[in-house]
Amino acid sequence: MGGRLHSRPVNLRSPSTLVEAWILVPALVVAVSAALGWLLGRLTRAELGALTVPAGFLAGVGITSALLSLGLSGKVSVAVLAALALAGAVLAVVDVRRRESLPPIGAAALWPAAAFVVAYGIAMAPLVGTGYSAMLGYQLNGDPAAHITLVEEIAQHSANADHPLRDSVHTATRDLEAGYPLGSYAWPLFGRVLTGVDVFHLWTPLSAVVLALMALVSYALLRTLAAPRAFAAAAGTLAGVGYLVYSYHVQGGTKEVLLPLAAYGAVALAANALGRPLTRLSLVPAAVAAGAVVADLGYGGLAWVAPAGLVVAAVLGWRAWHASSSGGLLPLVPAAAIGVLLALPIAVRTVSFFRENNGTITGAVGNLVGAVPFREAFNVWLAHDYRLPATYAAGLSPAGVWLAGAACVVGGAWALRRRNLAIPLALLAGLAAVVIVTPRASIYYDAKTYVAAAPALALASAAGVLAFVRAGGALRIVGIVAGALLATGVIASDAYVYSGAWVTPRYRFQELAQVAERTRGQGPLLIDDYEQWAPYILRGSRPWIEHTFRVPYAFFSRPGNLPPVRPLDPDDYQLRHIEMFPLVLVRRDPYGSRPPSNFTPAFETKRYVLWRRTGPAPRMHLPSGADGYLGAAPLRCRGGVPARPSVRALLATAARLHVPVRAALAPPAPIVAIPGRGWAGFHPVPLFKPKTFLSITGGSGSGFVEVQPGRYYAWIAGSLGPGIVLYARPIGQAGFAKVGSAGDDMGLPALWQPIAVAQLQRRTVVHVTAAHRAWWRASSRHPNIVGPLVFTRVGDTTRVVQILPARASSLCGRRIDWLEI
Repeated sequence: MGGRLHSRPVNLRSPSTLVEAWILVPALVVAVSAALGWLLGRLTRAELGALTVPAGFLAGVGITSALLSLGLSGKVSVAVLAALALAGAVLAVVDVRRRESLPPIGAAALWPAAAFVVAYGIAMAPLVGTGYSAMLGYQLNGDPAAHITLVEEIAQHSANADHPLRDSVHTATRDLEAGYPLGSYAWPLFGRVLTGVDVFHLWTPLSAVVLALMALVSYALLRTLAAPRAFAAAAGTLAGVGYLVYSYHVQGGTKEVLLPLAAYGAVALAANALGRPLTRLSLVPAAVAAGAVVADLGYGGLAWVAPAGLVVAAVLGWRAWHASSSGGLLPLVPAAAIGVLLALPIAVRTVSFFRENNGTITGAVGNLVGAVPFREAFNVWLAHDYRLPATYAAGLSPAGVWLAGAACVVGGAWALRRRNLAIPLALLAGLAAVVIVTPRASIYYDAKTYVAAAPALALASAAGVLAFVRAGGALRIVGIVAGALLATGVIASDAYVYSGAWVTPRYRFQELAQVAERTRGQGPLLIDDYEQWAPYILRGSRPWIEHTFRVPYAFFSRPGNLPPVRPLDPDDYQLRHIEMFPLVLVRRDPYGSRPPSNFTPAFETKRYVLWRRTGPAPRMHLPSGADGYLGAAPLRCRGGVPARPSVRALLATAARLHVPVRAALAPPAPIVAIPGRGWAGFHPVPLFKPKTFLSITGGSGSGFVEVQPGRYYAWIAGSLGPGIVLYARPIGQAGFAKVGSAGDDMGLPALWQPIAVAQLQRRTVVHVTAAHRAWWRASSRHPNIVGPLVFTRVGDTTRVVQILPARASSLCGRRIDWLEI
């Protein structure tokens, strides 16, 4: 998956790739953030403490976004940020040598560091549990495929649209042209440009860094209540990886998890300033963090920071009134100036995006199957998928919500009584945005506001536990028990998410990468697949894929130019369209077709065939599939004359031109061993077609085939988490032998998965069971969604023959893929 900045052979389990992406680049980002935070603290003479790294990280988000919005290239923007970080590192070295402004050593540093490390480990667990480099949220959320494509384009060029109709990669840059917010791209862009490591490998680890930094921010906010460091570290960690935030992280939603970090980072930095003697620059770090909110979400981010900013201004006004001096308001001036300087170019850039997408904002459903309930924001919800009801231990989830809600109310009231500003400000930032946004947006955006509110509710719940513990007596026991139950609930909720994670497939993506290596610079390449990630993986080949939500433009053969609802087939395209491409990549399918006769196979993998155009286009090309397009079908005739008028017209044209007819003769139809409804122990789900079934812990199917003895490819339709195992037993023999297995490919249920080559006897019984994966492995409880099991004989391929029009009757009854002249 290399690009122009960096290219290397692809191995998703390569130790060097894993070390770079999971450890070295995140460590570099943290180090650069620390340097930027140190620089920000020194310039404003603020003691940031545990907020140093989050402040620097958010400064990087705001600065990079502002530079990109002003038109600077990706490389120049990264260079500016690196120069600022270098300045911060030099200042840190000077300060250490002078022994000035040194942070406290010991528990003051160890506990927040422990919170960061543990939160990062929890956030990385779904990825580490796979054992290979991947991205989370595959098929659950298709946006990450577009996001990393945009980061790659910015790394190569700038944040402007680049030839939107040239190929699918550049079509995605329409989002840049529309003014899409760039905040979540800042650090993946930095890692890509500075180290050359592919964004694909960096996206999830850098999202995990965001959750770890949220743990630091939560630690700092809880410390304003004089919470013990150990308690603040533990509760801060759980707030950083609470259920809904963790769920969005595991679906690849970096923008959604960055928003609470920026919003509550701004709150924590403001509270940090208000808790110390103010200088004119004390509020500048908070303003920089507020700029990161706008960078992440556009000017709509003001819904999170404006209410809290007004409260901070009111507090300063109240203090100034009591001091009978307007000097107390002076810190607002530089903070406002810096905030406007950062946010204005970003806000101006995103105005067009919100204007052009107003219909989407108010009506979009996205990947949701229904409204996400607000109760999930209380961080205890025992479900594998945040979009679905808690069907496992369902009675415990509401109890956890009520417990967290009660602790939240107590904690918020207790903080107000103590005149603590940090926790109430965090609650205000999160809940005010819910009140402002949800009446004006669709359920898709409602859910995003709940994600951002979740850490504030977790902090208030932690404050409630602390209030009970400090009350002493019986209430202390209540607090300890409540805290233990809430912590257990959050950990269990995350464990459910971990076990049901959606992860990009390993083997199929490596095959696509092999194709990318062979086709780089030879495109354009038509990709005959639903795979939304194919344009990114094959970006060096000018990829063109019609069946994603960012389509250049389509030329389908069907009436109305509509794509089919089943897997794509080469015959689904208009002839003039497919002939535009020197290369066509077709996903293997037991029922699929081959491209026109002037294409020949150039490269094959287990799941794909790459076809290269080697001659002139046919004059006419007529599909003959089961639905008129897909695969092959017997040619029906009446009295030796084809029944279809279109076939008769083609034969008449061939006779008039005195040219032969080319016929693609297909092999025998696939043998259906287990039909779609032939399964036992699988649970039907109304979200999917009636012929598909859902299994999490079990399920099996059995069938019988009578075939010519030989070697056969085994295929199963479905989306596979832990996967399935296929067994076979010839009639008359004892015991089943394992044929092979398939799994870890969570695509669309209608797509076909290759299993293995089976040696079938004349009469054979086949049996399929759901594979069981160890509980400690990621996606161990992800559902299998399965359909039919079929076999095709090894060596049976479609043959192209030529026949004179006068002898066309010899084709009657034959399985024909297509006819040409």
